Amino acid sequence: RLIPEFVTLCGFIPKADTNLRNHDFTSRIAHDRWRDIYLSYGRMGGVEYVKKRFGSWFKGLATTGCLPDNVLLTGRGIKCISKDGHECNSLDEQRIDDWLTDYGIEHEKEPHYPQHHELNPKETLRADWRVGDILIEYFGLTGEEEYDRRVFNKLRLSKETGIKLIEVYPENLQNLKEKFHSLLEHP
Repeated sequence: RLIPEFVTLCGFIPKADTNLRNHDFTSRIAHDRWRDIYLSYGRMGGVEYVKKRFGSWFKGLATTGCLPDNVLLTGRGIKCISKDGHECNSLDEQRIDDWLTDYGIEHEKEPHYPQHHELNPKETLRADWRVGDILIEYFGLTGEEEYDRRVFNKLRLSKETGIKLIEVYPENLQNLKEKFHSLLEHP
């Protein structure tokens, strides 16, 4: 009840980096409401507590009913939760994650790519899913220059490190069974 109370007092859905010293957050609040919002933030335990308790700020918002239909519109799409509780960055990602769940395929969300001296020196690159030793990437925003550069680098990284990679594009969404046939053949 404390998370919805905080969101209601704010009058908007605060971002995941919200804290009482964040100017982007505080500048959106009328001065006469600061006291109530600050007290509510404290009762809630702050955003960092919610992240620890629920796994992410988004999951805390969704679990407590703060989001209509458990989705959050972002600048890159619709953030949502799959059937198995994975956080997805788009409805297409949710569709793929739900398909893997429906077919009983155990999968890990957002695993790290291995280290590579040039393409991933700090091991910060992530795939969308891992099934066993296979990584799966949904490349849903092709055609955007920066995104295409990252796709190219991930494809190059998988080739240079010998990673098995399944590439999924929007046109594959209509027949995921065909795209993931190799996953269905493995025990």
